[in-house]
Amino acid sequence: MNQPKMNLEDTKELACACGHKRFKQAITMREISALYTNTGKNEVHPLFIIVCEKCDTVYEKPSIIS
Repeated sequence: MNQPKMNLEDTKELACACGHKRFKQAITMREISALYTNTGKNEVHPLFIIVCEKCDTVYEKPSIIS
């Protein structure tokens, strides 16, 4: 099935709460308890996040459900 062509002008540009519109990728590290791993040992895993270039706030898409 062919998807319709999209024009970027028809999309909404997102911004941080501070108003800045540029973001960067960062990595945070999470430790997972041995209770939840297949190895029986604690494991460390990277979690990729998006942060504002200006204020370093982690970007979270606003919820449409209130």
